[in-house]
Amino acid sequence: PGRALARGFSVTRAAGGRLVRDPASVVPGDTLVTTLAGGTLESTATESTHP
Repeated sequence: PGRALARGFSVTRAAGGRLVRDPASVVPGDTLVTTLAGGTLESTATESTHP
């Protein structure tokens, strides 16, 4: 995924390294780790909206 990250994309994972593909799989309070080309960000979900 290094080339995709270099183009501005990111990869977000939830608990246990589970890849987040759908906002419905995330609930408020989940810790998320987002990988970008320059490093990682850790965040906490506060809301999940989906159609």
